[in-house]
Amino acid sequence: MKKILSIILAVVMVLSSLTFVMAADDIKITINGEAKKFDVMPQIIEGRTLVPMRAIFEALGAEVGWDDATKTASGKTASTTVALTIDNKEAKVNGKAVTLDVPAMIIDSRTMVPARFVAESLGCKVDWDGNTKTVIITMEKKEEAKPSADGMNELVKITFEDKKVAPSSSINFWGKLADGKNTNSTNSYVTYAEAGISKPNTTEDFGTSLVKADASKGKEGPSVSGLAEGRVNDIPANLVNFAEGNKYKMSCWIYLAEVTDGGSSAKVAFKPYAGKSTSALKGAKTFTLKKGEWTKLEIEFAPTAKEAGMTTGARFTFAAVDGKNAQVVYIDNLVFRGTATASAAPAPEAPKTEEKKEEAVKPAVGAEKILDATLPQSGTVIATQKDFATCVNGKANKDKDGAVEITAQKQENDNKQVAISKTSLSGLIKEGNVYMLTFKARVTSGNPYLKAYIQASKENGYKKAVFAATSYGKEWTTCYMPFVGNKYDMEAWGFRVAGETHTTEIKDLQIIDYGTSVKIADLPHTYIVVGNTDVSGLKLD
Repeated sequence: MKKILSIILAVVMVLSSLTFVMAADDIKITINGEAKKFDVMPQIIEGRTLVPMRAIFEALGAEVGWDDATKTASGKTASTTVALTIDNKEAKVNGKAVTLDVPAMIIDSRTMVPARFVAESLGCKVDWDGNTKTVIITMEKKEEAKPSADGMNELVKITFEDKKVAPSSSINFWGKLADGKNTNSTNSYVTYAEAGISKPNTTEDFGTSLVKADASKGKEGPSVSGLAEGRVNDIPANLVNFAEGNKYKMSCWIYLAEVTDGGSSAKVAFKPYAGKSTSALKGAKTFTLKKGEWTKLEIEFAPTAKEAGMTTGARFTFAAVDGKNAQVVYIDNLVFRGTATASAAPAPEAPKTEEKKEEAVKPAVGAEKILDATLPQSGTVIATQKDFATCVNGKANKDKDGAVEITAQKQENDNKQVAISKTSLSGLIKEGNVYMLTFKARVTSGNPYLKAYIQASKENGYKKAVFAATSYGKEWTTCYMPFVGNKYDMEAWGFRVAGETHTTEIKDLQIIDYGTSVKIADLPHTYIVVGNTDVSGLKLD
C-alpha cells in the first residue's frame, strides 16, 4: 500500500510541475478583423497566449531584430522598442524593465512571445473571445504626427542603456598628460541613481542609464588639465541619411559634475562629423557649462554632396574657463533630426529557430580556390580580395586594376590611419584552427608599412589573433601571416598603415582556414617585429 501511495504522490508531483499548454489548433488570432495563420499557431501557457515572434511583430508593423549572443528578440516602431529575452521574465519597453508572467520561449523551433504584452506595448488593443478561443488584436488608428515647426523629423536617438552606446560602435573621451600626450579617460555606463543626479528638466524621454566620462581616471594616468576631447563614433549612415540639400540638427544633454582646481564652469565645442574625418561637416558651436547643471547642446548643419551616405558621429572639444576645465561629465540622449526620412536599421541575422536573413556584409566562404600553389590546398578560403576591397578609410583607398591602393601619411600612432574591411569575420575564426592570411603587396612610393590586425570587439577587449607587420618591397611580394584561432570571436580585420608615409598596393588577398590538418610551424611567414607585436600560436623572434 505504501508503495502505491508513493507512486501516486510521485505522479502528482510530476504533473504539478508541468506547464499547461493548450493545443495549438485550439487557439485562433485575428488582427484588425483578419484571421492570421502561422506555421506554429498560438499556444496558451500558464494562462498566457504565446505567438510566433517574427510573425506577430511584422503583422503589427514592427521591424524585427534578434541578438543571438543574448537570445533577445526585439520589435521596433517609430516610437516604441520592445525587447524580450528567451526564458527571461524581464522584458523591456523603450529601455524600461517590465516583468512578464511568462517569458519568451522556443516552441517547435520557433521563438514564441506573449501576444498581449507585445501588442499592448506597441499600442494595440487586445481582447479574448472564450467561446471561439480567439485572440482579437485591434491596431489603434493614430493621427498622423504633425510636422515640427522646423520641418525636421527625429532620425535617430543614441542612448546608453544595457551598458552600451546604441545604435553606434563606441564612445571615447580623453585628457592630456603633463607631456601633452593623450590619456584615455575611463568611460562607464551608470544609472541616474548611481550618478546621484536627476534627469534633465524637460519633457524629453530618458532611459535609466547615461555615460560618464572621467578624466581623473585616465588609462595612462590622470589628466593634469581635465577632459580634452570626446566622441560618439560611427552612427549608421542609413539612420541619418545625409544628403545634399537637407538640413539637420544634432543635440544632446551634458551634465558638468566636476571641474579641475575647484572651478565652477567650463566650455565645450560641439560638432558633428562624417565618415572617419572629424574635419568633415564644417563648423562647431561652443557652450558654457555650469557645475551641477544640465546643458542642452544643439547645432544645425547641412552636409555637402561628398558627405552623402556617410556614417556620422559627435565630437566634444573641451576648453577651460579661468584656467579650469571639465573633469567629470555625464551625457545622455544624443539625437539627430533632419528634413531627411529615417530608415530602418538593418536587422541582425536571425537565429536558427527563425527564417534566416543574410548578414548585410559577410564573406563568401568557400567561393574561391586557394590562389597560391605553394600553400597546402586542403584549406577553405573564408575571406578574399573582394571582401578586403570594401575597406573604408576616407579617400585614402581606391581600386587600381583589381588591387587596393592605400595612400598613408606617417603619424604619431600607426592606428591614426587604417584600411579596415567592412566584412566581419565573426563566427569564422575557430579556437585551435590554423589560418593563413596571405596577399601580394608592393610599395609604389615612400617606405612600406603594413601592420595587419585581426581582432575581437571592444566588449572582448580588442583581443587579437594577429597584430604584426610584414615585409615587402617595390616589386610584387607574396606576404604570409599564419596564426591560430584563439577563444575570442574575431570581428574586425585590416591593416594599420600610418607607420610611414607611403603608397602601397595589395592584391590576391585570402584568409584560409586549414582546420587542424596543417601545423602552423609548417607554413611560411613574413612577419617582422615592429613595436607591439603579437601573433596567436606563433612565437616571433
